[in-house]
Amino acid sequence: MHIFFSSILGFATLSLLTSVCAGPISIVQRSLGLPWKASETETITAINQKLSLYGLALDTKKFNLLKDVYTADCVVNLGLGPIYGLDKLLDYETKNQGKIPAHHFAANVYVSNITETSATVTSDAIATRFGQGPKYPGTDILVLKHDQLQAFYERFEDKFVKERDGQWRIKTRDLTIIALVGDADLKS
Repeated sequence: MHIFFSSILGFATLSLLTSVCAGPISIVQRSLGLPWKASETETITAINQKLSLYGLALDTKKFNLLKDVYTADCVVNLGLGPIYGLDKLLDYETKNQGKIPAHHFAANVYVSNITETSATVTSDAIATRFGQGPKYPGTDILVLKHDQLQAFYERFEDKFVKERDGQWRIKTRDLTIIALVGDADLKS
C-alpha cells in the first residue's frame, strides 16, 4: 500500500511540475531560485551540446567539427594571445592538438544573460593528455613518459551568439588555467 501511494504521489507531483513549469517563470522555478525561464531551456541545452561537441572534436581529432562550435569571425584566447577567426583557430588546434591523445570533460556550465541572439557562458573543464614518449610525433612538443598523464583544470568565459542558420556558436572565448597536474612544460 505504501509503494502504491508513493507512486501516485510521485506521478501527481510530476504532473503538477510539468504543468506549472510551462509559464514564463514558474512557481517551482521561483521556489528553487532558478534564474532561467522554462522557455530558455532549449538555448541552455543547445549550448551544452556545443560544449560537448568541442571536446569531442579535440579528442577525436575531427577539427572540422569546430565549424559547428565557433563563428567564422570568432576571437579565442587560449592563454597565448588572441586567435582571430575560425580558419586560424583550426590551424592552431590541428597543429597543437593533432597528434596528442587527450580527453576533454566540461562541467559546471552556467548560462546567463540569455537573449534571443546571445548568451554568456562560464564553464569549467578538465583537459587530460596522455604520455606518448619523448615528443609527440610530428611536433616539437615535449611529452610525458608512457605511464604518465597531465591534466589542465580550466575555466572558459564564452559569449555565444545565435547565427542566421539558427545554431548557437561561440563568438568569443577566454581561457584561464586554474591548475595543472603533471609536467608544467607542456602547453594547453
